[in-house]
Amino acid sequence: MDDITWKARLEQRAFARQSHDLLILIIIFSLILGGWVWYFFIYTRTPEYALEQLQTSIKSHDTAAFHKYANIDLIASKAYDDLTLDMFSYDKTLNTSTKALFEKFYVLVKPTIISGMEKSIDTYISEGTWQDPSGTSILKGQQLGIDFDELVERTLLRTTSIQKSAT
Repeated sequence: MDDITWKARLEQRAFARQSHDLLILIIIFSLILGGWVWYFFIYTRTPEYALEQLQTSIKSHDTAAFHKYANIDLIASKAYDDLTLDMFSYDKTLNTSTKALFEKFYVLVKPTIISGMEKSIDTYISEGTWQDPSGTSILKGQQLGIDFDELVERTLLRTTSIQKSAT
């Protein structure tokens, strides 16, 4: 083999090695970019991510982060509606007029109860313990005409925890 052919083959091999290295670099960059896009534009918008952030915020006692991922106003409002509906649906001792009177009462006290639930949740997140209303709170005892502690107990709020699914 002459020198010209030999040099041509060496140049071909060097070019092939450079092309191969460039292809590997492009693949690695594409995988990194794809992972970044998946994480920030897909995964961070999933319910699993939100639940992980909720758990992290509870463990780190960060109420602001908790409120970023949970709309407590909406959740507490719907839970209150479901709970009061359930309380009256199965109570056969109430006649229709008494049931209507109680339903109106529960609608009137709803903002106060929801506010109390939010404060209880915030206290739990920031301090790590469930505390009953105290001081001048209208929810303390039965001043409002409702047993707030019993209502919260019926929501199972204090015994509910976030679990990772088995799937």
